[in-house]
Amino acid sequence: MSKYIQEYKEKLGEFLSKQSLDDLRRYGRELGVYSPTKLKKPDLIPKILAITSGEAAPIERSKRGAPVKNNSVNPDIPAEVQRLQLLYLDMPTTEKPQAGKIDEPDYTITDEEAYINWKLFQQRPQAETLTLHSPDFDKIETCNGQRMVYRGQLQTLNNVSLLLPLTGVDETKKILVPIELIHNHGLQEGDIVSCYGEKQERVVVATKILTVNEILLEDFRRKRFEESEARYPSERIRFYDGKNFSMTELKYLDWLIPFGKGQRCCVFGAPKSGKTTLLLKTIRAARELNDDVTVMSLLMDQTPETVNLFQKEIDRDMLIYTTDEDEVERQIFLAEFLLRRAKSYAESGRDVLLIVDSISALATVFNETNDSLGGKTLACGLETKTIHYIKKFLGSARCLDKGGSLAILGAVDIDTGNPSDDVLSKELSARANLSIYLKDELAVRRVYPAIDFQRSQVQQREALQTQKEIAFDFLLRNEYLAKYQDADLIKLLDRSKSYHEFVENVKNAL
Repeated sequence: MSKYIQEYKEKLGEFLSKQSLDDLRRYGRELGVYSPTKLKKPDLIPKILAITSGEAAPIERSKRGAPVKNNSVNPDIPAEVQRLQLLYLDMPTTEKPQAGKIDEPDYTITDEEAYINWKLFQQRPQAETLTLHSPDFDKIETCNGQRMVYRGQLQTLNNVSLLLPLTGVDETKKILVPIELIHNHGLQEGDIVSCYGEKQERVVVATKILTVNEILLEDFRRKRFEESEARYPSERIRFYDGKNFSMTELKYLDWLIPFGKGQRCCVFGAPKSGKTTLLLKTIRAARELNDDVTVMSLLMDQTPETVNLFQKEIDRDMLIYTTDEDEVERQIFLAEFLLRRAKSYAESGRDVLLIVDSISALATVFNETNDSLGGKTLACGLETKTIHYIKKFLGSARCLDKGGSLAILGAVDIDTGNPSDDVLSKELSARANLSIYLKDELAVRRVYPAIDFQRSQVQQREALQTQKEIAFDFLLRNEYLAKYQDADLIKLLDRSKSYHEFVENVKNAL
């Protein structure tokens, strides 16, 4: 047995022996101890120690029998377990502990690394405001015994609250956040937290919260995402300014397919029809032309070449990616990791654009996890729980009535010959309020963007376009495309330098 495990069990055993039997039994029931109400202290404490140290696996809680009269757990017990786990065990994985298996902890974070992360944070526009309003930030130094500032995303692993790196890649570097700080400041999973931290033996523990979602703590306010009223998008995200970006794809999105803050958008297309290219070109334009929009990207089961292309266009902290080398449970963990952050930003009043490539890959990955089991298996091979999960993921996009917004722009596969893709695309087309369809015939001829304008639709476009723009859209669909093809429309877009010029060219063609 590792000396750290032995020390952990000794320290926790001393603490548990001072607690009442009723408190221990309630905690044991919550933890997964078998029949804790029949055990006395000398028998119950060793079982708690075995499960919390990873030497024994918890049992699944039975749903049979009468409801428990008093199921409240003394918060001091899990708080002390959390502290000692991080101090002696550092439980490093997202998996449930297995009996008889303990990995040696490897906490490798250094003050120098934390200082580098902080300097990168200072370079962001929000950090300049923080420095002006918080003199504590000016006193941060390294290797001189001064307090260090750490920054990460709040996540709970094995009932332990931690700050993880924003990339979600290296989970060995994490900072323990005490429960009292979480309760006192109303923190929740997905929050980006900056804090002072102190090294306590083998772990860094947060001591004072400075910012939440890059807002000073004293100014931070939130309204819970699920509790906020949603409204239709009414403010546009711009992709073309006529100067810096002249790509036809961006003209198409800006002039013909209005994209609002809080939009649920799916790009439906066959493989090799240009879905990834279209998403990639929107990232830089959205970032450069919309200062108030935070752009994030989720890449599911992608090739290293595709990952490299996205890394060149988006901040490293705002990109989460997985490859086919990653386990399915980890891929889903990272997808939810980024979605929680996007929701937290929206709660804080920020406008977020989350680009997903692809939603179909996310469904395939989730369908392989144990969480998808327990429902019905459709003839196409998809589990009903998988469809519900994906609809819920896309349904997270919304415009909050009094707050920020979360827009999702995701790729969806169609015309693959796989029945599961057909089922998924039909479900998502009903959930999306903006659908962009790509035409395989155009892609084969190398005509890009291969957008099928007639099939692409925007709901509640009245909130995003003027009456003149709506009338022009009607003209395009009913008169221009009755006479010309989509390829002709794309050529006309390519030649036009402004929306006004494009309108005149269309009218002249008629």
